[in-house]
Amino acid sequence: MSGDEPQRITFSKKVDKDGRMVVPKEHRQALTIDGREALVEFEAKKITYLDEDDGGDE
Repeated sequence: MSGDEPQRITFSKKVDKDGRMVVPKEHRQALTIDGREALVEFEAKKITYLDEDDGGDE
C-alpha cells in the first residue's frame, strides 16, 4: 500500500438512538488518528434494528 493511499478498515458498530457511534480505539490507532482531529470517510449500510423483535430489516 502506498503512503498516499488511505487505509481501509471494515467494522460494524452500534448507533445509539441519537444517531451517534464511537470509533473503537483499536480502529483509531490502526487509522493513525488516535489523539488527533481527522476527517474520516464512512460508507454506511443499515444491517438491522436492535429494538425490534423481527430484526426490522425491511
